[in-house]
Amino acid sequence: MIACLQGLLNHGVRLLWLCVFILPIVARSQDEPDTKESVLAPPPASRKMTVEQAVRRFALRLDNEVSFLLPEGEFNLAFEKRFGHFLTQTLAHYNFVRGELGFSLRNIYTRYRLVPQLQVYERLKFVPIFDAGRLWRREQGVQIGGRFFAGVPLATFTSYTYERFSFPSSVNVRRLESQSVHSVAQGFSGNVDSTDVLGLKSHGIFELEIAKSLSFGTTDFDYWQLRLSTHGALDRGIFSLRGRFRFVSLLGGVSAPPQFLGGRNQLSGYDTNEFSGVNLFYGSLLNNLRLKKAPVPLLFNLFASEISVSSQLEVGQAGSGRDLLRRHKYHASLGAGFDCIAVYRQTLAFELFFYWYHGLESDRESRYYVGIKF
Repeated sequence: MIACLQGLLNHGVRLLWLCVFILPIVARSQDEPDTKESVLAPPPASRKMTVEQAVRRFALRLDNEVSFLLPEGEFNLAFEKRFGHFLTQTLAHYNFVRGELGFSLRNIYTRYRLVPQLQVYERLKFVPIFDAGRLWRREQGVQIGGRFFAGVPLATFTSYTYERFSFPSSVNVRRLESQSVHSVAQGFSGNVDSTDVLGLKSHGIFELEIAKSLSFGTTDFDYWQLRLSTHGALDRGIFSLRGRFRFVSLLGGVSAPPQFLGGRNQLSGYDTNEFSGVNLFYGSLLNNLRLKKAPVPLLFNLFASEISVSSQLEVGQAGSGRDLLRRHKYHASLGAGFDCIAVYRQTLAFELFFYWYHGLESDRESRYYVGIKF
């Protein structure tokens, strides 16, 4: 059983490499246009959301984009394509300075109320180890599951996951140690659309999941785990307020795979993966003000069509259960920046952004992110 799962994982990674380079080429030959609508954008109020629209709303989590981020030389690819009722999502990430990379492939069939899905992923990350430099960590996994829509706003999700972790031995760094775990999870999710709150239009998605490790095979962990995540927005004219929340807690057992916190959009004023533990709390609040101005000509038929300024507050902590109960243990990050959308012949060309962040602790240096999205 374990050998079969490891074989499926290795073949899935090879298929992921193929999809990263081949799918974008295939997608250009399709007649179906890509949608640029955000996952949080509410449906038109004039028509009622159908079951398939609700299915797609939970599945469509990505905006097709290619982005480059400085100063770390980071490259990100997010690609999502629909072929009839079949949906495929590909994520690729590479950080030149840190040497980190990651790939994820997710396939979903969205025709019926019961929505099956298969996901394969592999990540290589570096975790700060104080007084000992950095320790690399390789994560591989395969997940098989299905989401059932009992009604338009509510759904349940059941999944089986196999994960494998590899890292240098603490005794001899030239030797590898590995851990693996089989787990099952049951989740519930829902969405809220076009609800008026103090004159603001609100929309968002929440997910609640309970996970349990299985004792068969070479499982190295024993846990019951609660996972809660939500993200939503309030909009009114040129102003928007967007929030994200994530909470992971060990309900029972003695050990679980660590959760990591730190880096861009995960306490942006701190080092990537700086904090870790079996429990995690993270909250983010982003204010955005779109400056409505006439298009500004840049070059030939290229115009700056929209400029927006933003501020962001992030709070989080990763550690033991006691760490999450101590408020003075929490870390906070404050940031501000702007985005500029460029249009070429009335078609979105690219987006430039600059953000500055600072960890609200006395010994922290400011961090900045400059990038471009296509």
